[in-house]
Amino acid sequence: MCNGEFVGHSNLGPGAHQWMRGGPSLGDDIQFALVDPGGIPQAVHHTTPGWQTQTRPWYLAALRAGEPVWGEVFAYHAYPVLALPTSQPVYDADGQLIGVLGNNFFLSRMSDFLTAMDISDHGQAFIRDHKGLIVASSTLPDPFVMVKNRPQPIYSVTSQDPLIQASSQFLLRQYNGYLADVRQPGQFEFHLDQQRQFLEVQPFRDDVGLDWLIVVVVPEQDFMATIEDSRRYTALLCLMAFAIALGLGLVTSHWIAQPMAGVRRAAQAIAQGELHQHLPPSRLNELEDLVITFNTMAERIATMVQDLQQSKADLEVANGEIQQQSVLFRLMAENMTDLVCLQAIDSTYLYVSPSVEWILGYQPTDWLGTKLCDWVYPSDVPTCCQAGQSSWLSGESSKAAYRMRHKLGHYVWFETLVRPIFDDNGAVLHLQTASRDVTETMRMRKQLQHNALHDSLTGLPNHKLLQDRLEVALHRARRHRQYRFAVLF
Repeated sequence: MCNGEFVGHSNLGPGAHQWMRGGPSLGDDIQFALVDPGGIPQAVHHTTPGWQTQTRPWYLAALRAGEPVWGEVFAYHAYPVLALPTSQPVYDADGQLIGVLGNNFFLSRMSDFLTAMDISDHGQAFIRDHKGLIVASSTLPDPFVMVKNRPQPIYSVTSQDPLIQASSQFLLRQYNGYLADVRQPGQFEFHLDQQRQFLEVQPFRDDVGLDWLIVVVVPEQDFMATIEDSRRYTALLCLMAFAIALGLGLVTSHWIAQPMAGVRRAAQAIAQGELHQHLPPSRLNELEDLVITFNTMAERIATMVQDLQQSKADLEVANGEIQQQSVLFRLMAENMTDLVCLQAIDSTYLYVSPSVEWILGYQPTDWLGTKLCDWVYPSDVPTCCQAGQSSWLSGESSKAAYRMRHKLGHYVWFETLVRPIFDDNGAVLHLQTASRDVTETMRMRKQLQHNALHDSLTGLPNHKLLQDRLEVALHRARRHRQYRFAVLF
């Protein structure tokens, strides 16, 4: 409702029909209660604080559009899932807003649908939106990652699924990076790990805001499965024929050279990886020394191989942990919204996070070796290069706001937190900075200041500004007797 009250129902699966209510009447909390088969809500079983109806994505999207509209994918307020909202504003006969009717579609249901589809043995399907975020996938049960206990969507080009990542990167190359130009279905093929993959892309758009790409990828090996099965059966028959022939030969030679056949079989077993072999004592005195030597050698080889296998397993575990940490660090660096830098004491940039490209339009290498003041608005140089210097030189963090030049020529307001990094002796070695775009905040602050001192309809100064100017004039007249002023009506 337009007064902030909210009433709704949700269905999270069999036996999970819930009634929801929230808003100012509940202290900006939202309450959940199960609904029995007769449709009667039961006792409240869960309460989530911080609910404000007018700030929900689906509510704001409906107000902006003034008609039925799909909203942006967002993190659900009570459970760790992503939802796609659709909403419609409701007006009375006079055109006044009564409220917004909304519905949240959980993306996990769409992934469940894709998973249930019979694509092929190794094929998969996924859906991405116009921003490149994964909406649903037949191979990812949850198309998101948890960041600070909140689900965050995944970009398809950085997905940990190799096939989704390779398919998305191929499509970007195919359409020169402008997937918004995909208007017609297309079929392509590319290679991944020396395996040919067949790809079909289908754009899906509607009149109320949906703009998706549906991608289906099927490996060539799924089409060649019958041929590969026949080839395997042929190879198996050949091996069986060889084993039968070998068995007949062994039976024939059994009475001729049984001890030598035993040595040969044991040696072959060791060569094939069956290291725990032990020959029985030979009835031929000429072969007894050979049997003893062979048994000793087999025991030593088995011990050595076990040690090597254990060392290999330990090394693989360590390599896996290193790779996982590397992937996590790269994802964090590439997807963070703040500009994180490492600077020398004289403000020379030593490291710049990749987010500088989409915040200010520069490549990280453009900043390396330069100083902070090279990019700051001239009148803001004292603020960013001198303010707070005494704080971090003494080991304390400082914060400042200033404007930095965008690659296109305009300036962007930043709020920067400077934290000193110390060496082993406690001296300041480097400066670590985290900057955030606050252009909109500064614009709103100036607008609020203007609105407080000017009439909202005419734009003329109001009585508040007149009163402030009179107080300044009176204060100046008290200090300077020769000062005169007048008020004209």
